[in-house]
Amino acid sequence: MSYTIGGPLGELVQWSDLLATLYILGHNLRVTSEQEQLQQYINHHIRVKSPCANGNQLPLDIIYTDITGLKQFKRLTADAYSAFKCKLRVVDSFGTEPAFNHEMFSKTNRMVTQWGRQNLIPQQFFTMFLCDGKDPS
Repeated sequence: MSYTIGGPLGELVQWSDLLATLYILGHNLRVTSEQEQLQQYINHHIRVKSPCANGNQLPLDIIYTDITGLKQFKRLTADAYSAFKCKLRVVDSFGTEPAFNHEMFSKTNRMVTQWGRQNLIPQQFFTMFLCDGKDPS
């Protein structure tokens, strides 16, 4: 496989940095790129349906994914999605602005996009662009 196919290069850089850092820091990683792998893991380990389950209930601390993976994850977990919602971190190289992320706000203001309406808090999105909270103008 070539590094020039399979996804935007910026996103590949984010993924390689993230995985390398977590590994070097000693975290136990499970990487899946196929829906079948994820489905097997979920079916084997997950029986929790309470919102934002704690570490004793789930065999993981954080789930890193991208927007496409998030949509697949939602579909595969169905009723158990709420148990994982607070553990999700989305690698988002372009940066989803909070207005697009909030489903009701984006619908009301006609800001509907294919990557928005995830209803996560802004801190759950990992972008390449740092924000210091200051107005860039």
